[in-house]
Amino acid sequence: MPRQPRLPAQTRRNYLSTAVVLRSKGLESDSLSVERIAEELRRSGNVGDAFEDFELAVAKAFELLGFRAEHLGGKGRTDVLLQAELSSSERYRVIVDAKSSASGVITDNAVKFDALKDHLKKHRADYGVVVGPDFAGRVKEWATNNKFNLFTIEDLIGLVERQQHAPLTVNELRQLFMHPDADLSTVEDAYDQAGQTSLLVAKILDMLYQEANDEDPIADGYMSLENLHFAIRKELSPRPTRDSVDSCLDFLSSHVVRAVERKADRYRIIDSPSNVARRLSVIGSNVSGLIVKGI
Repeated sequence: MPRQPRLPAQTRRNYLSTAVVLRSKGLESDSLSVERIAEELRRSGNVGDAFEDFELAVAKAFELLGFRAEHLGGKGRTDVLLQAELSSSERYRVIVDAKSSASGVITDNAVKFDALKDHLKKHRADYGVVVGPDFAGRVKEWATNNKFNLFTIEDLIGLVERQQHAPLTVNELRQLFMHPDADLSTVEDAYDQAGQTSLLVAKILDMLYQEANDEDPIADGYMSLENLHFAIRKELSPRPTRDSVDSCLDFLSSHVVRAVERKADRYRIIDSPSNVARRLSVIGSNVSGLIVKGI
């Protein structure tokens, strides 16, 4: 095999430097990050003298949801400014007021909605959210009247936990800010669907792997879309549609994933599941390294 030309020394140094930077900017292990943030939210949100710690924890939590989160604070500014970094027609901003309380309840004299509406204008934001351990009844009423959303600490932790296992897009998460009184239940169906899609991909790969390694494979390891759908619909609940199975097969047979080979209307596995997992993991690691953090 002919030797590949070597990159110039400076180019190699630049490439290696970039690779190191990307890896260093990647997110920590998801489960570890979530555990730490949940602990810090509960600790700093339920004392009266750790407001900056709480603001930082809130910013980090929203960052784990996929937003650019800038911790601002100070007089006349919002505590945290979120931005969904999308195209100009889809981009949106959210101001977040982080309120901690030693009593565990944010009372009506702790939230100034007139000031928050000024923050909306100042930061050219589309939506506003107040995060706290819990809220008195009048605060909930005023928030609804002023078109602000209230997230308890447990609401936010619940969102972050769901996001790590079945991530929604920041466009899908927009529902949380568009409607007063929105909470985790607002996006529960979307999270369930995302989780089911992930399970479906794994189940398809497992079935093709089992068929290919059967002692007496029917068609050299190939399975048709109809056969796969028939077998899988008995194992998953709710039952996946034929179109959803077809979409997952398109994904698995793509040049990027290279897990499944298509021949006419039949499919078979062409790599070990462990290699497929590694390929997807490498893609995920490289993409996470590109995330721009705002804290």
